[in-house]
Amino acid sequence: MFVGSVETVGPITVERDREVVMRDGVVLRADVYRPGNAADLPVLVQRTPYDKSVYTELGVYYANAGYIFVMQDVRGQFASGGVWEPFVNEADDGFDTVAWAAALPGSDGRVGLVGTSYQGYSAWRAALLRPPALAAMACAVTPVDPYDWFFPGGAFSLAFAVTWLTRNVASSAVAKLPDGAELSEAMTRAYDALGERWYRHLPLNEFPPLLPDRADVAPYFFEWINEHPIRDDYWRDLSLRGRLPEVQVPVLTMAGWYDVFVPAGVETFRALRGAGAGDVAEGSRLVIGPWAHNGWSRELGEVDFGADAARSFPGAVVAWMDHRLKGVTPESEETPVRYFSMGDRTWRAAETWPPEGFEPTRFLLRAGGALAESGPGEDGPGEEPDHFVYDPSNPVPSVGGQSCCYTPQSSFGPYDQRAVESRPDVLVYATPPLTEPLEVAGGVRVELFASSSAPDTDFTAKLVDIGPDSRAINLCEGIVRARHRDGTGTERFLEPGRAERFEIELQPTANVFGVGHRVGVEISSSNFPTYDRNPNTGAPFGRSAALRTARQTILHDAGHPSALILHVRR
Repeated sequence: MFVGSVETVGPITVERDREVVMRDGVVLRADVYRPGNAADLPVLVQRTPYDKSVYTELGVYYANAGYIFVMQDVRGQFASGGVWEPFVNEADDGFDTVAWAAALPGSDGRVGLVGTSYQGYSAWRAALLRPPALAAMACAVTPVDPYDWFFPGGAFSLAFAVTWLTRNVASSAVAKLPDGAELSEAMTRAYDALGERWYRHLPLNEFPPLLPDRADVAPYFFEWINEHPIRDDYWRDLSLRGRLPEVQVPVLTMAGWYDVFVPAGVETFRALRGAGAGDVAEGSRLVIGPWAHNGWSRELGEVDFGADAARSFPGAVVAWMDHRLKGVTPESEETPVRYFSMGDRTWRAAETWPPEGFEPTRFLLRAGGALAESGPGEDGPGEEPDHFVYDPSNPVPSVGGQSCCYTPQSSFGPYDQRAVESRPDVLVYATPPLTEPLEVAGGVRVELFASSSAPDTDFTAKLVDIGPDSRAINLCEGIVRARHRDGTGTERFLEPGRAERFEIELQPTANVFGVGHRVGVEISSSNFPTYDRNPNTGAPFGRSAALRTARQTILHDAGHPSALILHVRR
């Protein structure tokens, strides 16, 4: 029996707070948007931890496009019952919701799952169970692996993690508690003070804004720090990695060059188009634009990418679902990949990712801050290493980049890095000015030979496009925690002073470095607060407030060929 309220928005009927009973008896609630002629229509389902009631405009948009649209609060959030546990319940709850939506009056029995960010993850978790009614998906800026979300390269995504919790999901979940209003207000105040106070709080496992003494507020945050700082079975159970080809419906994936989840978008597409994927899933598409997590406009940071850069995710969803669920022929010929090439600000089409014709190319770090495709021969003169001191009490500030999700608490987008590069703890290696354009598209990696005076430390890398006016615009970035250099499921500490090989995976990118521009890479040991500060002590993660400085040595001789690896058009 329907329990809730009904309202109209123009020709659209909105059924508020429809009850959806899960297999364990917990009641989730959804708003259902229906066009005036709601008969034999496909259904779009989106499940959110961010309050379904604020999506009225989106619901009306999809209903006007000829869909029944279901927007549901996930378990433990806002109108839905149960306890909020990030990631844990989305598979079964999503499967049950798809079955419920397919049986709604007016449905033709076919369902499309839609979502951005966490909502996209919840869609994927449900899709892996293969609901019979599921016919297509459209997801944007969506993670594949929660461990990579919170511990990229083994470091901690400090800004993303604590803003997401204090501004969004923890604050909203605790509102259900008897003292919820007071708790939510306290978290809002903490969120406002993150930059000036809380980001530097140590130890992390006593982070005051999330009330470590309260088991009913955000216990999962402290479990991540105290019990699961490495990739273990807890994280593997939540990961989509290795299972993506099990989804047997076509998927539209949209990603942004300045979003933290762009590697996941690429991974999703390649899995669906690779060996083991079904024929239907091989119809999947990937679109990557010059966007951040929460923005799809032409302007981002300090760069205007042009009017053609802007896109609408809901508009893309309707076009995709019209084709997949209604049989509407696309207005233009579909290619598997469309990506925006920065630098020349042009959309390009490709059959694969990386696009054909782009080959991994090594640019060697050289003495004097040079970056070159050739290096010293084995019998040639050796090159002296470079050094810097990393002081975690004075970390390199994050200026733009690929964090999430709200400024000024988080830093994302393209910005001039010259102030960062002027610091003594940031090394910059750059090519000479280019005499012809250099086009890159694909993954980005740094192989670094380095040593440290500390038993554990971090190394960071940032790819920059240095213009003739010396502006250095960041393209992508990455980090590796030394103790996790053999993989994020293991720990091996450093022998101080001993050279080791580190791989730093940066986000993929596509850019044309123009004539007169230089390709640059920054090497340092911090990027704060995008990532937490490594204290250089080797103490268990998140449990100590002690800090020490580290002397870092970067080697780039014949026996230690440190290099930036880009996919270059040949």
